[in-house]
Amino acid sequence: MKHIGAILLKYVMVAIILEIVLGWLTLNSFTDILVISAAVTVVSYLIGDLLVLAKSNNAVSTFFNGAVTLVILLLFNYASGYAYISFATALLATVVLEVADAFFHRFVEKNILSESES
Repeated sequence: MKHIGAILLKYVMVAIILEIVLGWLTLNSFTDILVISAAVTVVSYLIGDLLVLAKSNNAVSTFFNGAVTLVILLLFNYASGYAYISFATALLATVVLEVADAFFHRFVEKNILSESES
């Protein structure tokens, strides 16, 4: 149950940040941004937050999640058939998201990972 709350919190955080950045700088629809947010959330939470963060530290996990986010944003252009997200926009969205993600990692370390070790 604790993972559901954490993943929902992360999804809301990712969706709001991506909606602000991509909504202003691209022609992506709200639905497109929600789909991208879901992909970023699931991959970065399962791998970056639960595996990488548990084995390393906040900086390494944040860097990993940033790389995942950048790749997902750029792959969305390829998969969708229209390139609304430029590399610069994807990089800006990634940087803004990873600043927030660093704080989210503190929450995960304190409330999720510490309880798993007990």
